[in-house]
Amino acid sequence: MILLPMTFLIFQAVWGIWQLNGASSEELRTGYLLLFHHLPIMNTILLPMMAAVIASRLCDMEIKGDTLKLLYTMQRQSGFFDCKYLTGCRYLLLFALGQGLLILALGRLYHFTDPLKSSMLLAYLAVTAAVSAVLLVIQQTLSLLSASQILPLAMGLGGCFLGLFSLFFPAPVARLLIWGYYAAFPVSSMDWERAENLVHYYEVPFPTAGFLLFLAAVVVIYLICRFITIRRKCKKMMLLRCIKSENLKLRHSMIFPACIIIPVIPAVMGTFNYMQNTGILTQQWYSLWTQHTLFYASFFYAPLIALYCSYLWRLEHRNNNWNVFMTAPVSIPCLYLGKLAVVFRVTLITQAWVGILYLLCGKLIGLPGFCPADICFWLLRGTFAAAAIGTLQLLLSMMIRSFSLPIGIALTGSILGMLLSNKGLGFGWPYSLMMMGMNSNKAEDTLNGNTLPFLLSTLIYFLIFYLGAVHILKTRDIHT
Repeated sequence: MILLPMTFLIFQAVWGIWQLNGASSEELRTGYLLLFHHLPIMNTILLPMMAAVIASRLCDMEIKGDTLKLLYTMQRQSGFFDCKYLTGCRYLLLFALGQGLLILALGRLYHFTDPLKSSMLLAYLAVTAAVSAVLLVIQQTLSLLSASQILPLAMGLGGCFLGLFSLFFPAPVARLLIWGYYAAFPVSSMDWERAENLVHYYEVPFPTAGFLLFLAAVVVIYLICRFITIRRKCKKMMLLRCIKSENLKLRHSMIFPACIIIPVIPAVMGTFNYMQNTGILTQQWYSLWTQHTLFYASFFYAPLIALYCSYLWRLEHRNNNWNVFMTAPVSIPCLYLGKLAVVFRVTLITQAWVGILYLLCGKLIGLPGFCPADICFWLLRGTFAAAAIGTLQLLLSMMIRSFSLPIGIALTGSILGMLLSNKGLGFGWPYSLMMMGMNSNKAEDTLNGNTLPFLLSTLIYFLIFYLGAVHILKTRDIHT
């Protein structure tokens, strides 16, 4: 493992020699300031990947061998997480110290004129170590929670690019990307005189207050990641088992044929209505969308989700299976989220099929070109809104033993939602959010400038219905 930081140090040493070989006398005079300006950029490109590889190597054996449960019988989960993290930090600290020695070596090799200030060197090394430490804890959390190390490594690689691009983003956006924080606390800067092609490096005051605030954030991030890893590992396994068991209910069922056949009806109705009114509907693809969503979003979308929810609760409401469901050695939130995850998966398939039907219908009636990109965005918004409706319908199907009554409630809610959204009151009714998200019966984006309220409304409804369902399951039984 020690070869990894050494390899990165050798690469930076080669880069430093190449950079300084072509430096002017003025740049060599301020060589330390040059290095303090360029090395943070190199760290932004390289160190997120190094942190990802270190975390992956430290956690890979336990994940592959599924030995976490054995380790947890001998060691507290918190102690296990801390030991892994401290081991990784040892390699990061070794790299930071090696980089400090590299700066000193390059200064002696190229005879930098200006003296090196120890405060600048210490500040630079502190920033490098702190940012690497917070990236390591994020990567370690991903590695411990992922069955495969592909996702954490991809996250590290993506962090390299995000960190580099963040240097060109506006400051409010760049602050959201922690991978670019290597260059967020500079000790030197530069001026470039375009006319004479001269670069001048100079010292800048170190943002001590901002760095101390960042250190506090590092501690908070560490505690959050530690809590998530300790508390969520077992729950994650429970949730995956719940999702698998719910998927078994869909085998050889009529749910998938329903999600394929039923959307064909509004697609045919909408296409026929468009062809009968081409004199009025003149915006081609957008006009076709208005007719498709007029029927689908208003009368079919919510009832389809209600159908999926009723089917998933159907087994629990029969033959006293509710007792088996409630006595399963699984937490209540996992039981509910398992059903919700399956509902959302089928809904996602339905939405993709709706998009395909829209494209096919458009080409069959001879519309030119390809469908606008806005349509894909509206489909995604409508799918996001389905999270709130799916949670609500699961709650209704859980409390109502009848298979068809929740579907009827969904149809009634959709019709009422259409009326309220037309009056500008859509945010106050959850069923309206699906129509607003899909831009139902509208050629222009009705949510233009209101995307954030839409997202917040969906999230609020989701939390209300989810917490309500979990509270009901925990505090009282359902009559079955």
